[in-house]
Amino acid sequence: MKYVLRAALVSLALSLAAPVAAADMAAGREAYQREDYAAAFSEWRPLAERGNAEAQTNLGVLHYQGQGVARDRVEAAKWYLKAASQGHAQAQTNLGVMYYHGQGVAQDYGEAAKWFRNAAKQGITFAQTRLGFMYAEGRGVSGDAATAATWYRRAADQGHAQAQTDLGNLYLQGRGVAEDPGEALAWYRQAADQGYAEAQFQLGYMYQEGLGAAKDHGKSLKWYRKAAEQGRAGAQAMLGIIYANGLGVTEDYIQAHMWWSLAASQGHDGARKNRDIVAGVMTSAEIGEAQKLARDWGPDTAKIRVASASAAEDFAVGLEAYKNGDYAAALGKFQPLAEQGHAEAQFNLGLMYVNGQGVTQDHSEAVEWYRKAAQQEFAGAQYNLGLMYDLGHGVEQDFVLAVWWTLSARKGHSGAAKNRGIVEGGMSDLQLAQAQKLVREWKSR
Repeated sequence: MKYVLRAALVSLALSLAAPVAAADMAAGREAYQREDYAAAFSEWRPLAERGNAEAQTNLGVLHYQGQGVARDRVEAAKWYLKAASQGHAQAQTNLGVMYYHGQGVAQDYGEAAKWFRNAAKQGITFAQTRLGFMYAEGRGVSGDAATAATWYRRAADQGHAQAQTDLGNLYLQGRGVAEDPGEALAWYRQAADQGYAEAQFQLGYMYQEGLGAAKDHGKSLKWYRKAAEQGRAGAQAMLGIIYANGLGVTEDYIQAHMWWSLAASQGHDGARKNRDIVAGVMTSAEIGEAQKLARDWGPDTAKIRVASASAAEDFAVGLEAYKNGDYAAALGKFQPLAEQGHAEAQFNLGLMYVNGQGVTQDHSEAVEWYRKAAQQEFAGAQYNLGLMYDLGHGVEQDFVLAVWWTLSARKGHSGAAKNRGIVEGGMSDLQLAQAQKLVREWKSR
């Protein structure tokens, strides 16, 4: 399941008794926005020491991110706790995230659930959705699908797309609620109308199988296409099947090859196999046309770099060697391709450095190869790069730079949106603004 943050930003302007305190708070905000973190710290520290919960929360953020002060997760947790104990919902959410991941505190799912619950009761949709997940999975609390449904519904009623999708999943599975495909369809539709790729994919499946509504190839195609156009590999793979088999459309191997190529570029193995099979019954001209369509597809989505026939052959040989455990042979194929700018080879080389397969394990080297592929908008590499920043493997841990998950999630990467939601739950409105700025700058390149 994926977890996406849709929470309203918390205002930094407090109703303070002393006008000077309000002025100091505003001065800190202005300093933070111009990235003068030391000045922001100087403005907020005295307020935090006097018990101002908002300032305490922001101080926690500065310590967490190492902005204006040395990065110190223990100190961040201390300030979050001070604010959370006063009932500050964002601090409660942030503290829940820290207990969930064991950052600055010993990992404790029970404590995480406690703080998520406190924030959830104040209406924080991320906390409600996260708490729903913990009940659904029995993590830190006794597994209880009915209680999970209750918390998902609270966030879903506020328009939280991930919660709407998760609630739809419970209705489809009959977990914690009476099985009701029609109700599942209704929740998926609400999330899909917000542009949420996972829900769009689910709607495509529902209409394909006739769940909650009559089978309708046209509607199935429509929703799969919407998810596919956001880059969701599973939806792209399904479109390949639809065009290859003429399900509600005219049979079209060129379109099938294109969609399978797009999905395969994100690591979808079934799509890669299907593309290679259909290529066996296509002319070289048809394959060339399909490759061009894939290469030119979508101005705001992944630009698939279709390699030359020889490069494609070398990559396939390397991939087969990798699957057979012959890492030296795989390295021999991937390394030259990666150095020539082949995004999939760069991604696979990153994997090999992470796992120490055919090379000495080196997270820093892995980060460099992931970065090269990510800069070519390869969703799998963007996801892994976000993971490296989140965990601090090969780089300094940095939640803001886990913004790579946002870029990957925009292409429908199933794990990226979930992890983005989790990491954003530990970020303040200040950090979110900074991450959003990085995304905007990336998109405008």
